[in-house]
Amino acid sequence: MSLRAGLRQALRISQSQKSPSSLGNSGLFNGKGLNSTGHACVISRSFNKAAAGDTDGRSVHKVRGKTTGKGTGKATDKSKGRPPFEHVDYVSRFTKGLLPDGQDPVKTFKAHLKDGTLTKSLATSCLKTAIRQERFDDRLGEAAMTWFWNEHDNYKFPDDTDMLDCMVRFLYREGKEDRIWQWIEKKSRKRENVGPTDRFAWRADTVRFLITAKAFASEDSLDSALETFFRAKSSTYSIPVAPAIVQVAKLLMMPATRLSDQPSDVEFKIERPRWPNTSLELWEKFLKNIDAKRDVSEPFRVQLPLYKPDRPDPFPFLKYSRHLASHPSLVQKMLKRQSLVPWLARSRHAEALLRQEGHHEDAKFLEEFTQELDTKSEEVREKYYMRREGRRKKAEFGDLNDLPFKH
Repeated sequence: MSLRAGLRQALRISQSQKSPSSLGNSGLFNGKGLNSTGHACVISRSFNKAAAGDTDGRSVHKVRGKTTGKGTGKATDKSKGRPPFEHVDYVSRFTKGLLPDGQDPVKTFKAHLKDGTLTKSLATSCLKTAIRQERFDDRLGEAAMTWFWNEHDNYKFPDDTDMLDCMVRFLYREGKEDRIWQWIEKKSRKRENVGPTDRFAWRADTVRFLITAKAFASEDSLDSALETFFRAKSSTYSIPVAPAIVQVAKLLMMPATRLSDQPSDVEFKIERPRWPNTSLELWEKFLKNIDAKRDVSEPFRVQLPLYKPDRPDPFPFLKYSRHLASHPSLVQKMLKRQSLVPWLARSRHAEALLRQEGHHEDAKFLEEFTQELDTKSEEVREKYYMRREGRRKKAEFGDLNDLPFKH
């Protein structure tokens, strides 16, 4: 065995022998996580990410190997036997970077705040740990926001997003929504020649996090979340609302349950909204607030009617799908996007609605077009994972290639 090969084997062995404790205080390793309101909960292997607050709203079940039973070691979509695109796990964001077991987050925060040694990363760890422990009565959110604004010149995206999300969660649970709006309406400290998207980034993200906090605090309605959006939209302060529009749209289309494994049954293809009692008036008002000139790629204007509170309408989605089918270049662009996964689920939902209403020819077209997208995406997904695996191997063994010896 060459020296290079020996080093590689030693590296693999050392990585495979890591103890569970070396993984840190990962809540996912211990089978724990947070639900959408910040409460601790136990996560099963196939937990529903929609219930956990995943804004994409669909659970992806990971198994070993493809449907043929051959082990490949890749994470695959159980229903299709191929790797799904990765997306941000909303739960894992609040199970990483916690304080060591037994360390009190409130006392740690206050002690470091008092002696001037508090940092953003430590403050975020304290907030995350306190959320896990449901310590919402210690006014930690207000203290963190006051310290953050006084000690730091500005909000940095994306470095400070986790911290801001935690602070908003705390303040909302503490009944301090007025404090959140005071934070939103503070004067920017960035130069005036910086564009509004960068200059007021903290306003956009704070509104987005507040909308999410309100959504998951409600059992069956997004009315409060929508009212927050409209308040931000009509504010005299400059608040970029594009991120909030995306967030609200995803929440409005989030299903209560994942699709069934019985694709032949129409009823099982229909997705039920997680918040079914959302006001129709507010829903229609939100739809009118979507700028048609900007809403061009997989437009929300054709997807949202599928989840209309009074009666789902599949025809805008059907019309746009026919438009896509006649423009192969648009289809090729769609295949490269991670948003294709929820799009396919919504397409099956639209197909089921059409069949339920007796429009079988339209449903058949949509079924065939959805299958075509699904099939074509397999090659794109495979290339994506091959590139990712190549980058991983390069990062893992890159240093070995620079050694001053050869086989």
